[in-house]
Amino acid sequence: MKIAFTICTNSYWAKAQIATESFLKYHPDYRFYIFLLDKPTVAIDYNSILNCEYIEIETFFPKVNELSLKYNIMELSCAVRPAVFLYLFEKGSSTVLHIDSDTQTYDRFNEIDPLLEQNNIVVTPHFCSPIDDGKYPSEIDFVKFGLYNLGFLAVKKSDETVRFMNWWHERLMKYCYNRPNESMFTDQLWVNYAPLFFEGVAILKHTGYNVANWNLYERQLRIENNTYYVNETARLKFFHFSHFVFKNPGQISSSQNRYQIDELPVLRNILEDYNQLLVENNHEIISRLPALFQVNYESKVKADLEIEAQREAGQSNIVKKTMYRMFKKLADLFK
Repeated sequence: MKIAFTICTNSYWAKAQIATESFLKYHPDYRFYIFLLDKPTVAIDYNSILNCEYIEIETFFPKVNELSLKYNIMELSCAVRPAVFLYLFEKGSSTVLHIDSDTQTYDRFNEIDPLLEQNNIVVTPHFCSPIDDGKYPSEIDFVKFGLYNLGFLAVKKSDETVRFMNWWHERLMKYCYNRPNESMFTDQLWVNYAPLFFEGVAILKHTGYNVANWNLYERQLRIENNTYYVNETARLKFFHFSHFVFKNPGQISSSQNRYQIDELPVLRNILEDYNQLLVENNHEIISRLPALFQVNYESKVKADLEIEAQREAGQSNIVKKTMYRMFKKLADLFK
């Protein structure tokens, strides 16, 4: 059984709907799951997407409640990823693809099945050629963020893949923080080790996969007969709208400064079309929905800060009292 999935909160549902429907358009032989990192709300019709099922992560991974006190929602959505893969393996899935909720598919992933016949895991690199032009992001930046982008991960069920998932899961239960300066970047940086520690890890360098703001310098887009191509001949497989700014598609991304949209007219079309789909999917309203586990995290942080403030206030009072007694004794000596 072939499965694809994404993970999202309620506030990302409009994006997840685009990711799901566009993927299924080119992969009708797959079953798609949206794993909800949230509680259901009447504001969303979760059954509106054909050939798709939504599952609350909490129903099979109750530890998510505990983790929500440790990780913010971005970190948490990455930390649960191996648990989802393992859950799908237990349900009988033989091939499992993960795609981020902020992606859109434009063609069938024909390269994946042949790769998984010979390998266990398929990853896509952030870029495939050197870049050091003083702009952001460049090679030096991805030392902190990882060689591979986990907006896409394809695996087949095997003993080696299960071993990888268990190792990855163990690391993420401890170290899934977004702290690049402390050598931690969620689930992504850990996968740098995958080709070293595990057998059958394929690096897919096809330029049509995982096109995003960070690799535009090496991936020139064009359109012909309503089909997008990368570098003249490769079909665009999917675009990753990382740091996309809703209602401002001309910005390209909030995390790059290499290009202005006027330099990339084909990309402008892609971004404007994506923005329109978000509008049609009611993203403006849905994106404002609170995420339960983020609320948990923020409440825990607030409580910890209050405890720390009380502790510091208590220490300050002790110091003040000690100083008062010292000065009083000195004053008494000179009476």
